[in-house]
Amino acid sequence: MDNQDRVNRGAFLAVVTLAAVYGLVFSYLGYLKYQAFSYHDWDMAVYASFCHNAWRGNFFSSLLGAPFFGNHLNLLLLPVVPLYALWHSPCTLLVLQAFALAAAALPLYAIAKKSVGPVAAAVCALLFLVHPAVHYTNLNEFHPETFFPVLFFSAFYFMIQGRTVWMLVFAGLCLLLKENLALMIAPLGLYAALAHKNKLGWALMAASTAWFFVAVLFIIPPLNQGIIGYYNIYPGFGDTPGAILKYAALHPVTVLQTMLRPEKMLYVVHLLMPLCFLPLLGAGVAWMAVPILGQHLLSGRPTECSMAYYYSIEILPALFVGSIYGFRILSRFLASPRSRGIALALIGAAALGVSVQTGPFSADRATINRREFTMDYLDLERARLTRAVPPDAPVAATFEFLPRLSARKELYSFHYAYTGHSILSKTPYELPDSVEYALVDFDDVVTFKGFYAAEGWRKIRRLLTQRRLEPIDFVETLVLFGHRGPTEPRLVEMLETMPEAEIQHATRARVAEDIELAGYTVRKTGRKDLVELVFYWKCLKATARDVTLCLDLVGPDGATLARKFHPIGYRIYPTNSWTPGQVLKESARFVVPSAESGLSWEFRASFVDDAAGQPCGIAGVTGLDARQRMALPLHE
Repeated sequence: MDNQDRVNRGAFLAVVTLAAVYGLVFSYLGYLKYQAFSYHDWDMAVYASFCHNAWRGNFFSSLLGAPFFGNHLNLLLLPVVPLYALWHSPCTLLVLQAFALAAAALPLYAIAKKSVGPVAAAVCALLFLVHPAVHYTNLNEFHPETFFPVLFFSAFYFMIQGRTVWMLVFAGLCLLLKENLALMIAPLGLYAALAHKNKLGWALMAASTAWFFVAVLFIIPPLNQGIIGYYNIYPGFGDTPGAILKYAALHPVTVLQTMLRPEKMLYVVHLLMPLCFLPLLGAGVAWMAVPILGQHLLSGRPTECSMAYYYSIEILPALFVGSIYGFRILSRFLASPRSRGIALALIGAAALGVSVQTGPFSADRATINRREFTMDYLDLERARLTRAVPPDAPVAATFEFLPRLSARKELYSFHYAYTGHSILSKTPYELPDSVEYALVDFDDVVTFKGFYAAEGWRKIRRLLTQRRLEPIDFVETLVLFGHRGPTEPRLVEMLETMPEAEIQHATRARVAEDIELAGYTVRKTGRKDLVELVFYWKCLKATARDVTLCLDLVGPDGATLARKFHPIGYRIYPTNSWTPGQVLKESARFVVPSAESGLSWEFRASFVDDAAGQPCGIAGVTGLDARQRMALPLHE
């Protein structure tokens, strides 16, 4: 074996090893996030639910409220269904996603080796595996688009090899992943026709373009019937493909102004920085990303122009191929192998540095990562409540519960019920009568802040009343509702008068002069680590504030051990819905280490206006900085 063979073999083995390590590490990280209830959107649940039901011949997505393919034409997910049936867990999708992204390094290496040699090709594969957008994509739920890089790189490799049949096979698989990926495959066909004189490239471009318009005009709309309003993400441009295209053609200046906003250009910079801007030098190839990049830059959704989500993975393949050609051009100006080696080392080091600084494992995200990859006491409660839902029962839930509940025919997202309309549209929505359970985290940020609805509390009350859903179990902000009858005491009650005799600890604390905490009562729960507080509130005057109670748990030594937030009224009776003179009695349970009667644990209470994010002053009490905090000892 000569020296060149050893270099080739070593570079290839290095890429295979890096890809295997990547797949294993990110599979494990996905598993940790799943265990810790750290998937805060619904995408993974949508796909897991589809795989569960498609194996049984049901292609309707209860989560979307429409046929699954009325959302996107993710046809290539169908071959995944039998595999999912063998290992019946959303973690199956997470493992497939991690190894699909890892596998993309291999055809990328093959492309680069042909152009810049094995060592530079291995560095290029490394750049892909450490790119922040790849990491963010891998950690952001599950999406079929994560199969796109390996398929696109394979199609491109066979194109430059002159193996047209295999190029068409892999390009066709890309089209089956998602309808908008035709916006990358059509340019690939054009590139093949112009740069490689491949006559079938014209056919590929024409077929991809036709497929895109057939999908978005004639297949998807009849399936979703306007339930999912994707065309509404281009505000001011129109709400149909024709209207959007017409507006774009007639108002090019507005289109450019929309695309060139500073935050969107910063997004492009973030994509290019880990590649040391080499795609600009290789723009003769990287231009293939322009159609999809333009789609994202025109969108009114900030998520489409952020590396923290998955949209970047649709753009990266063309940028990486462009970076290969960019390095080849750069190499022409570097006369000696030594200078090329130095340039390669600098590019690799810069890419690693940018990844560390801007990726999901940066020092700034250390606290977030500890929370996302580690189960805490509240995750154990989430798991317990999830197990309490019967396996086949129709259930509505807030986002973090959805993946765990996906193995059932009927699964619904609580945010639909809270907002009263389906995603990206104003189509009215109500949960079906079949719903038997609702599992809700009333502190779920995405549901109650990301989809904030001023009148959402009315919809929650109506839902609970019409479906006769009563609280079965609750702890902190987590509540399981069902048909089995209410817990005692009830979660929230509106009373005509204040039941003074029930109050163990009178406080008479006025919060922002609008509401009064008359007092509270401590009750045992049967668990040593769980304490129940029954609060008694009175509305002094109508308020626009949505007040949340903030409790700092203070131990016997005076140390603060935990901070707990409790939206007063559980967002069913928020303070901005009260009328003067109303009395509200509510029960809340909090996990407290060894909360036996008589110990000197206490909560120190403060209040915040949840909508404005501003603290609320406290009057009428003394001690512990009475305007900011008050003590609530946990004695019976």
